[in-house]
Amino acid sequence: MPTSIVKVVHHDGTPASGRRVVLGFPFGNTSSFLTDRDGEAKVEHESSGRATVFVDGRNCTSFHAPGSISVTI
Repeated sequence: MPTSIVKVVHHDGTPASGRRVVLGFPFGNTSSFLTDRDGEAKVEHESSGRATVFVDGRNCTSFHAPGSISVTI
């Protein structure tokens, strides 16, 4: 199963742990995955292509999945 890495950091660069990350694809969303103490969430998904990154329910950005991205909140 494809996996994407989403790193979530605060504006000061510190990791944002315990944040809920969901990837949205044209045909549906992934389950939610929590960021670890390093601010990283390993999101498993069945789809590939353009994905919207949601952190705690907010639309943050988009990227090509599978892959990795850093998001500042």
